[in-house]
Amino acid sequence: MKRLTAPSSNIRVSGGLAHWARRLEFDPFRLRVTGTAGSGKTPLTRADFCATLDAGKRPLHVCFNRPLADHFKHIAPAGGRACTYHLLCDRRLRHGGETPDFSILGAFDRLHKRAAELPVSAAFLFDTLIVDEGQDIPEQWGSSWPELTLRSSTVRPCASSSSALRAAR
Repeated sequence: MKRLTAPSSNIRVSGGLAHWARRLEFDPFRLRVTGTAGSGKTPLTRADFCATLDAGKRPLHVCFNRPLADHFKHIAPAGGRACTYHLLCDRRLRHGGETPDFSILGAFDRLHKRAAELPVSAAFLFDTLIVDEGQDIPEQWGSSWPELTLRSSTVRPCASSSSALRAAR
């Protein structure tokens, strides 16, 4: 097992992405995986989601497009939460007693901004954050996720996007 200490290390490997990536150890644990279609990013996100559940913890899998969110819900076991970024924001507002108005200009920017302003309730605290399709999510949307979704600042964060995996665990 190789222990990485640099905040940014590039490693090229082939085969078994879900196997080798979960064996890496570094702190904070933020892993960004980029790869072409079929390179094993989705099995890696599923493995991390399942490992979090197996540890008795709560994972959050967030992505940009609805078809991927629906697919992930289909292949992941029950527990935790898997949704699009906008649905997560929508649920946070509704949980806080607000109803988003999608008929107004700039509705999605307002949705993001208002969700980030709300206090974080226990219903929206997770132990692992997995961001799939991170390349499609603007930095200003995703930059506050660890603070807004992770149960503890001592939790090891990991990172991924659809061309990569951004997760916190």
